[in-house]
Amino acid sequence: MTNNELKLPLGKLPVESGKDKNNNTIIENHTVIDITGSQGKPMSEIITHYGMSLPEFHSHLMRPWLGEGVTTVDEADWIDRNSRNNILEQYKKVLALTCANAIMLEWYTPSELQFGTEIFEPAFNFVCQKIGVRPLIVELVPAERDVERNWNSYPFEVYEAISQLVTVNKPSHRPEQPS
Repeated sequence: MTNNELKLPLGKLPVESGKDKNNNTIIENHTVIDITGSQGKPMSEIITHYGMSLPEFHSHLMRPWLGEGVTTVDEADWIDRNSRNNILEQYKKVLALTCANAIMLEWYTPSELQFGTEIFEPAFNFVCQKIGVRPLIVELVPAERDVERNWNSYPFEVYEAISQLVTVNKPSHRPEQPS
């Protein structure tokens, strides 16, 4: 888990807790799992310090904002069956789904230019040619908002909920730290 910059914030939650005197965002981290012990495990097998799997924890945390009608799924089996180790082939399949059965909410940063040119664009063009329609993709974060905040962090609106969840469900004991 520590090798993936997008998964790490799921276990060590960066949360916007306020603003400093210069109006810069203050980020407070809440570590909810054993980061080292979670390395290499599927997210569904990572148990938080609060007794929930990591996906359950995040689903529980976001429920007030997402509502009860939101379903989360574990896509690991689908990925295993659909080119897990070949991201170009996997993206062709994912994008094909968005031609009729889904909408992709996506956001790429300038640092992902290589991914865009080597993976996304060829997969997009392949799907357009084979299916005859363009995949339905909606920009998740408008370009002008990209620089406004740390998009891997939870926004200030969920700070109180995270603080309460972490405080109310504090583990009775944490593993001993080596000395």
